[in-house]
Amino acid sequence: MATALASRDSIDRTVPRIIDDFLDAVELCHQAGCDDARWVARHWDRTIACHLGVELPPDVRAASGAQAVHAALLAWQTHAACR
Repeated sequence: MATALASRDSIDRTVPRIIDDFLDAVELCHQAGCDDARWVARHWDRTIACHLGVELPPDVRAASGAQAVHAALLAWQTHAACR
């Protein structure tokens, strides 16, 4: 039980850092002229969800433009960091 709790705590501390990496990537893609950020959900599903079991919130998944995805990720990161 303690191992599972420690593992969950570790995931809870790691997720805001991972979100930060996604925020950086969305910003770079947007600066390069790519406004389509639907890749975030696909990449998250292939890399993070399957390893950590953390799903994207519905508002992040529903966003498609870079600004909308960025705003949704930032809101989620803030919420996750404040827990």
